[in-house]
Formats: sequence, structure tokens, C-alpha cells
Amino acid sequence: MTIGSTVRDTGRARARTLLRHGGSRFAKLDQRAPTHRLIVRALPLALAKRFDPDSARGLEAVLELRVSNPDGREPDLFELMISDGSCEVRPGPAHDPGASAQIGADDMIRLASGAVGWPQLLAAGRLELSGDPFLALRFPNLFRLPAQSPPSTSLSP
Repeated sequence: MTIGSTVRDTGRARARTLLRHGGSRFAKLDQRAPTHRLIVRALPLALAKRFDPDSARGLEAVLELRVSNPDGREPDLFELMISDGSCEVRPGPAHDPGASAQIGADDMIRLASGAVGWPQLLAAGRLELSGDPFLALRFPNLFRLPAQSPPSTSLSP
């Protein structure tokens, strides 16, 4: 093991801990354009790591993820191609998606940290699902998300 790989591994471990314990605070970083761009660039890798192949067995679908911009510009688009237990994520609009989801990057961080559950975001209007309703409702369950934190966690950004 090299010093460089040790530093990288330590940095990743600290980032996971920060996300797990400070998801809502970490999500506030999305309020600035440069940080938002970094978060959006990391999404394809993060989605691939969270993808649950078992939940996608037998599923053939194209999904579109729209990540809202904090400054009100057009959302960043991603195409997710699900094919029998695998997921390929590409930046850009999806070609003929069966369903789509729109969410802010800050709320994606909250979801990934367990600070909030997707049903809460859906009820609050901060996660929008459209297209085939059965496929749209399956969309969040295709990714391994931690159990939601206790109900005392606020939905406020």
C-alpha cells in the first residue's frame, strides 16, 4: 500500500462519515454554483455505487434524472439505462425515458445520508416523479439508500 492510496482511502472514509453524520449540513454546499457543478460531476459514479442490481433483475428501462440547479437554470440531465441488473449512467437527456425524477442535488445528498426518505421528499414536492407510474415509483428503490434518520430530522434545506 502506498502513501497516496492510504491518503485517498482515509479521505474517502472521512467523506463517508461526513455524509452519514452531517448530510443536511453537507447538502447546504449545493447552494453555490462551483460546488453544485462538483456534486453533479460526481453523480454518475455515486449512482453506480448505490445501484442495487437485485432490485433491477428482469427490468429493462430507460430513466431520466433531472437535477435542479440552485440558481434556477435548466436542470442537469442524466440518462439511466437499466438492463437486467445493471445500470449505465450517462450525462445528457434520456432517449424515450419510461419515467423521470426531478430532485435537487441537496436533497439527493440528504437521501444518500439517510437524513430524509424519498416518500417525505415526494410528499413535500421536492421529488417529482413522472412517466409510467409503476416504473416511476420503482425508480428510488433501484438504489441502496440508508434507513431514514429519526423523525426529528427537518426537511428544511
